[in-house]
Amino acid sequence: MFNTSSRGPLFRPQQSLLYASLALVGLLVLTLAPGITGFPSREQVYRGADRRENLSGYVYQQLFTETKPVDVAILGSSHVAAGFHARRIQEALSAHLGRTATVVHLPSVFYGTDLHYILLRDLLAHRRVGLVLYDVDPNPHIPINPSLHRILQAHEHWSAFAGLPRDTVIPLFALTVLVAPRQYLAALLTRDVPIVEATFAKTRGSDWLPDEAVPEELQARLREHPCELDELLHHGRQDEHLRFDLELPDYQAHFMERIVELVAASQTRLILVRIPFRHAAAEEVIRLPHRAQSWLERDGVPLLAVAPARFFAGFNEAQIDQLYLPGDILHFNTGGGYLHTRVTQTALLHAFDRYSRRPQ
Repeated sequence: MFNTSSRGPLFRPQQSLLYASLALVGLLVLTLAPGITGFPSREQVYRGADRRENLSGYVYQQLFTETKPVDVAILGSSHVAAGFHARRIQEALSAHLGRTATVVHLPSVFYGTDLHYILLRDLLAHRRVGLVLYDVDPNPHIPINPSLHRILQAHEHWSAFAGLPRDTVIPLFALTVLVAPRQYLAALLTRDVPIVEATFAKTRGSDWLPDEAVPEELQARLREHPCELDELLHHGRQDEHLRFDLELPDYQAHFMERIVELVAASQTRLILVRIPFRHAAAEEVIRLPHRAQSWLERDGVPLLAVAPARFFAGFNEAQIDQLYLPGDILHFNTGGGYLHTRVTQTALLHAFDRYSRRPQ
């Protein structure tokens, strides 16, 4: 047998400190090198991202494969994904314009203005966009989007972190350091990205499909309780149906303001949208984060929404329940999403004519 009792530790303290320092310096170099070498590129970072709905092959396709101008880009949380049928909007806009319109719906199944900012920044960097529909809803329980680290690069987005407190910036920078090796590995080991069209409308809780005839009760709702345009669109002003009283956490507020500034500096326009929630069905006002008021008024950002009480007019409690996923007070099912799309469609077309910077 070998006598190991006289052997010392594998690494002396001085050596351990040296190796740890070298590893840290190496990670920092990997983190900052793309700013000089351009490798890995944004396209390569997305190509290596996990195949999840937040950063799916569909998102990669819209950012880096497709090149034609976008008429309307829809961005936001899962609520806006459930509340707007992109294909229906594209059909209506195509008929309105007399040409085939392009409507892009970038998904985000988690809250997070940080991820929304990066997705929109990359979209605007690669494609001309006429109009952006954006939804924000405050949630203090998710300060950093769980998918943010997959596409975060310090040299690309560090300016967006300026102004955040140190205890927030340090974890964000640590994320860029930790994911740098994975991003290089994904760029070196390229693979095909499966392009699967994103699916948002869930049929659970609904007895009809989007391609089927619209149920008579929805047709009756649209005939008997039409929503007028002036109830849906508010431009840089507060009226009796609009309340700025929700609390938006500092972190989300920071990136919400960056989004407004990003759109204002680009050749596009921003419209804020709000989706009526089941638990607020009786409310006659549209509620927004109060800290957003100054940004929206400063840049003249319109609001596309309908007060819940007006949206649900003509439905009893049981019928309202049938518009949402089972046990879910936030997300429309297929029927609810289609109804919301139809109710807001006229206002959306009007807003496109009035506010969009149409792609040439």
